[in-house]
Amino acid sequence: MKLHTCLFLTFAMVLASVGCSPDTTDQSPDAAAQDVANADVGAEDAANTDTAPSDSGNAAASDAGLDVGGSDDTASPPDAANDDAGAAGPKTTKWGKITGACGTVGAEVGGSGPSFLVNTFTFNDAAAFSPDGLSTGATKRYNGENAGGSSICSEVMSMQVLHECEGAVLYKTEKEIVYTSDQGAITDYETTLAGEKIGVSVTRAYKGPTITTYTDADAVKLLTKKLGGVLASTAKVSKADKWKKQILHIWTLRPDWVPTLKKAWMAMSADLKADTIVLVSIEVPVTGSAGWIVPDDCGVK
Repeated sequence: MKLHTCLFLTFAMVLASVGCSPDTTDQSPDAAAQDVANADVGAEDAANTDTAPSDSGNAAASDAGLDVGGSDDTASPPDAANDDAGAAGPKTTKWGKITGACGTVGAEVGGSGPSFLVNTFTFNDAAAFSPDGLSTGATKRYNGENAGGSSICSEVMSMQVLHECEGAVLYKTEKEIVYTSDQGAITDYETTLAGEKIGVSVTRAYKGPTITTYTDADAVKLLTKKLGGVLASTAKVSKADKWKKQILHIWTLRPDWVPTLKKAWMAMSADLKADTIVLVSIEVPVTGSAGWIVPDDCGVK
């Protein structure tokens, strides 16, 4: 019996060793394959995690002062840096502060296409305006004759803005510019800017102190007339006074009218816009001050 028992046990052990155990042995290859596949996916995820940039990395770059895109971190220079005429950025003047396009017009002079620029002149006290401190050219216009109309204040301050912001110097007034014909539109003044002669035509997007509505039709009418006048005067200016290009300087009292002007300008034909620089200046009074400079008499007696 002992011999039979030993033989039986030995036979059972042999059967177990050749696969007569439960089905778990047959499932193990599939499980192992799945484990390998899962391991491959995990490795791919790990690789993607390792190579993808993280927000924390961008934040760190931003904290370090590096440009990671999406914003303009260029700071405006302090007012003290604007003592020289033509300096870029906010400009403090005797009458108030100019912000926006100040020191940038000169860069457009060498371009071949049109431009639309905007700045704001926040006046300290329009009612207390004094011509003392005007540039030589603006003083000449202030005290001189005009070819007609009531544009003395807008022209004087146009000259002053371009002098303060761009270092422009008056070359000739309206009545001094020589043309080949007496017919048609003329330019308000000619200045030297960025080493070039530049014609400047001045107008106003203005309908009186109580009117707050400015329509697309209003803007189209103004720009069509004035841009057409720029082309007409350019076509007939004498060779001696020929300018590089012109600036159409538009004064307005209402910031909310500027988008309407911009929309109308963008819809203009390329032939009409030509290479004219449109500069819109918004006159803003300091709270509590009385009157306006550009549409009023600006101290003229």
